[in-house]
Amino acid sequence: MADQTNEKKKVVIAGFANSETDLGEYIFASNPYKAILPPKGTWSTPYPPPTVPVEDQNGPKVEGLLYLLDTSGIEQHEEPGKWHFKYAEHHVERAVRIPYMFYKRTENDDKKAVLVRDYFLIGFEGGGGY
Repeated sequence: MADQTNEKKKVVIAGFANSETDLGEYIFASNPYKAILPPKGTWSTPYPPPTVPVEDQNGPKVEGLLYLLDTSGIEQHEEPGKWHFKYAEHHVERAVRIPYMFYKRTENDDKKAVLVRDYFLIGFEGGGGY
């Protein structure tokens, strides 16, 4: 019988087969904003440009990523507090605020896209605070 003590155990979150990527894809798919793919090479610059031209979204000249995390700006808050969600109060033991960036078409010119920097919050509920 094989020794299983050194095997990496995979944790399945909410039925996701690959928790490392599927959860992130679910989070970004829930984004209410209309992100578009920027031109190829945009995300590899030290800081993405504030505006870019809009390319054919199915063509070869676009990036493969809609979003980019800004890991230099991640914040963590350790003071327990209450969040209101779905008409109820929830105790949150720790919160993480993660900045991300995406491009969306400008309102005045649909051939240009503007860089948007936004955040999503992750709250770790519980912590014995009930």
